[in-house]
Amino acid sequence: MQAWLLAAMAWTAGVALQLSSDAAVSAPWSVAGMGLAGVMGLVAALRLRLHRPGYAAQAGLIMAIALMAWASTGWRAQARLADLAGGAWPQDAQRLVVKVVDLPARLGSTWRFEGVVLDADHRAQGVPGRLRLYANTGLMAAPAPGQVWALTVRWRPLDGMYNPGGWDPTRSLFARGVQAQGTVVAEPAPVCLHTEAGGIDAVRLAIRQAIERRVPEAGNAGVLAGLSVGDQSAIERADWLVFQRTGVAHLVSISGPHVLMVGWLAGWLGRRLWSRSAGCCRWWPAPLAAAWMAVGAALAYAALAGWGIPAQRTVWMMATVTALRTWGVRWPWPLVWACAGVVVLVIDPWALWQASFWLSFVAVATMMIMAPAMDALSARASTDGLHDALQGPVAASALPQATPSWPMRLWRWLSPPAASLWATQWRASLVLAPVALMCFQSISLVGMAVNLLAIPWVGLLIVPLSLLGVLWAPAWDAAAMAVEVMRVVLTWASAPHWAQWWLPLFPGWLGAWALLAAPWFILRVPARWRWWAAPPLVALCVLPPGWRTLPPPAHGHWAVLAADVGQGTAVVVQTARHQLLFDAGVRFPSGSDMGERVVVPALRALGVDALDLMVISHDDLDHHGGTASVLKAMPIRALSSSLPDGHALLNRPDAQGHVPHHLPCVAGRFWVWDGVRFEWLHPAAEAHEVQGEGEGEGEGEGEGEGEGEGEGEGEGEGEGDNARSCVLRVQALNGMGPAALLTGDIESAQEAALIESVGASGLRSEVLIVPHHGSATSSTEAFLDLVEPQEAVIQVGRHNRYGHPHPAVLQRLTARATRVLDTPHCGAYWRHSDQPQGLCWRQHEQPYWHADRLRGSAQASLAAGVRP
Repeated sequence: MQAWLLAAMAWTAGVALQLSSDAAVSAPWSVAGMGLAGVMGLVAALRLRLHRPGYAAQAGLIMAIALMAWASTGWRAQARLADLAGGAWPQDAQRLVVKVVDLPARLGSTWRFEGVVLDADHRAQGVPGRLRLYANTGLMAAPAPGQVWALTVRWRPLDGMYNPGGWDPTRSLFARGVQAQGTVVAEPAPVCLHTEAGGIDAVRLAIRQAIERRVPEAGNAGVLAGLSVGDQSAIERADWLVFQRTGVAHLVSISGPHVLMVGWLAGWLGRRLWSRSAGCCRWWPAPLAAAWMAVGAALAYAALAGWGIPAQRTVWMMATVTALRTWGVRWPWPLVWACAGVVVLVIDPWALWQASFWLSFVAVATMMIMAPAMDALSARASTDGLHDALQGPVAASALPQATPSWPMRLWRWLSPPAASLWATQWRASLVLAPVALMCFQSISLVGMAVNLLAIPWVGLLIVPLSLLGVLWAPAWDAAAMAVEVMRVVLTWASAPHWAQWWLPLFPGWLGAWALLAAPWFILRVPARWRWWAAPPLVALCVLPPGWRTLPPPAHGHWAVLAADVGQGTAVVVQTARHQLLFDAGVRFPSGSDMGERVVVPALRALGVDALDLMVISHDDLDHHGGTASVLKAMPIRALSSSLPDGHALLNRPDAQGHVPHHLPCVAGRFWVWDGVRFEWLHPAAEAHEVQGEGEGEGEGEGEGEGEGEGEGEGEGEGEGDNARSCVLRVQALNGMGPAALLTGDIESAQEAALIESVGASGLRSEVLIVPHHGSATSSTEAFLDLVEPQEAVIQVGRHNRYGHPHPAVLQRLTARATRVLDTPHCGAYWRHSDQPQGLCWRQHEQPYWHADRLRGSAQASLAAGVRP
């Protein structure tokens, strides 16, 4: 067994090494690596066959397996990257013939679906084979799997936003074989040419549509669709947040227990039907036939549910156990567990970096480790019941006893499974906590208690009813009622602000140490050994500031994080004990916003659980669009803005239900935090007395990756609002060290006013957040001459329709600044005032699926200057 486990570990290590590389190995090196691995494995196998085991032969075989995993994963990655090699992405829309190949999702007023390109007008320009597409619902009818459409598409290579604490949507799309994303435009109009066989996705769509017709409430219908066909996009965003805060998100997606339950039910029915036929039993024993029926049913349900990682793991483990049973072989559970993991990685190597892979396999290992303890608990319960049965007549002959009341009988019936569920839940919660913290930087503090009720409610009631509804639609009515009850209870449980506990971003080695230490608390080992596992868990919970990936600044210093929020602004400023947020990004037409998707996770990654001050620079949607989400996520002590009195955002409560005190940003006012001086430079007091028109409008084009609508373009067009934009300067109180200048959307007139009112001494700043996203109406030569920036950071949307940053602005910046950085190339920008230069998060850890993604961009000339 040890040899097989080492082989599984070697394959996993080879895959992990390739996925951690900054560049995919070239095709010749991949072929050479696979050839060398084959030779090494053959030599080692021959030595073992000749009964010369030795450490050299075993080590050679392990190295060959790891090399084969590394080379084969690199070869597959290079094959996908080759589709985008050479050539620039087109600036104009192209007419494509596309076949829909997945389950479409509706995101507000946008359809999101994936398609395979069958034909194109400009094949010479390198149109990729598979696209993720976004289309306005008013532009085309609902797409369906198997439909072939003629579409006019403006496409571009994959390039997701890159921020601390944010997830990487580009990785998941790359793993699915999606090579680009695009937007369907109106002219020429989309035309559905014909419909081909849609396969399993067409069946999934039909079931989802049947649920939506039967269940009018969208929230309940979304949960049922998620449990029936694995369509998690149907679950509303607000419900997802509740499920995450209460730790039950795994229950409303297709998990291993759901697949196992379907397989068990099929096997139970199959055995009884098979046993009724003597001929069938003579041909094949009923237990084996039932076992393979269970595997087949689990496989069918997993395919219907979208073939996620937990479903794959369950199917492969069931298939392995059943095959071994058929051959009369018994493997220990660690070998079956490792075999299933290797099969998943052979099919999809990029699954190794998915949270569901680790949560699923660690949870199963925990269950297997706990199996002896659970068996002992069940045996003790059974022994106690037998003892009561044997002693009953004796006791009755001595003293008359009354029949136990129904509550007592119910308690005796429920207490054994309840005790088993409790023992399982607290152990699983302990072991999975480090995994959850590594993947999401958070755990639910109410999750263990909530799961005690939610697991049987979902597993024994909602899931069977939702699957029964596929055959008998009225079952969905009862399932919807059960979902509504669950949603009400979970909403109540998620209400306390302490329901979810967040940790700052921490190094991977600490999480791996805690992950290895946690199982010692559930193993049957002497207690004195268990306490040796406590230090990493304590260190992970306490997480000293020096151990954070992004440590806070010391007294008298500041730190700035300019988030990558597309066409918008969001900047976090930290001192030793205080936190400030300057703007919160754009909001999209569907209701999603950058505050929820980027800003709040970035604040959590920095260790921010409350804001001392939030700034809304001006009334443009690309600057204040995410404010409501930030207010909902954490307490905010005060709010500064140039918004007019009575603006809706000024009356919104924060996470604790308090409306932050509003302090207008007025030039000349300043305050000091931890030895750092903050000073408003603009607008003047009289600008608050007259509020002009021109409220900025945000526009989301639906071109993003993952769950949201994409990067969106929320450029405010109101000149009056830009003129009142707040400008903040940050520097150490003693005037020593670098300064940072946050400018919002001021334009040339306001820059001239600042030159006159503040002068060189008040404007000079080493770090400049470039005004108005690099618009041609800002960043004048006179202004830049006085600021004298060393690093100029442009927060701008990728391939935005405004052409930001303007070439003339880039020329002026590069002539004066040492480094000119834009968020499409840099990702989030992070700078400590005691460091000589800032860090680009994209270059901090840039895997190969992010490489060579910006060919042909108007800002490509900046790429050479963007370095950590």
